[in-house]
Amino acid sequence: MHAKERVIGPILQDELGLIIELAVGVNTDQFGKFSREVGRSGSQLDAARAKIAADFEYAPSSRVGFATDGRFGPHTYIPFPAIGHEIVLMVARTRDARSGASISQSLPELAPSRVLQAVEA
Repeated sequence: MHAKERVIGPILQDELGLIIELAVGVNTDQFGKFSREVGRSGSQLDAARAKIAADFEYAPSSRVGFATDGRFGPHTYIPFPAIGHEIVLMVARTRDARSGASISQSLPELAPSRVLQAVEA
């Protein structure tokens, strides 16, 4: 919906051999919008997980899912300025689709994080 696949897709293909296919039948704005026109229930990570779950339902044969979620709010360390904050989540599931692993990266707009953190599936 927001053409982020044009940025993420080539990297995933070159580095991991993955091919990105959009779940065109899934409206991810239903899980919350950056503009707050649609509220998010839960955290950014919850929203990203919900997007991937919807994608897996749309494409049940998919083994890996990617989602992003953004927010805009107060800077964590500096009083007064606002900052954009983007989370990128990858979920790889096993053949039985009941378990898997996930990795997320948090990307503040002013100082991108280079640390990947493992999160519970």
